Amino acid sequence: MKKIINKLKSPVVWTEMVLIIAMILRLIGVYDMPNEVLTAIQDIITTLFTAFASLNNPDERKSF
Repeated sequence: MKKIINKLKSPVVWTEMVLIIAMILRLIGVYDMPNEVLTAIQDIITTLFTAFASLNNPDERKSF
């Protein structure tokens, strides 16, 4: 349980959750990006941050 609480304290985890929610909302049609370039930029940022968040270890702040 302590590991889960430590992970929830990480700003990386919360940022990733916001990005995932934004992507899901866009996919189900809650909002639409008027420009395909903006859509591609959002997809790239979300993908890069997802890769970073999956490699990040929120339990140890000094290590990646």
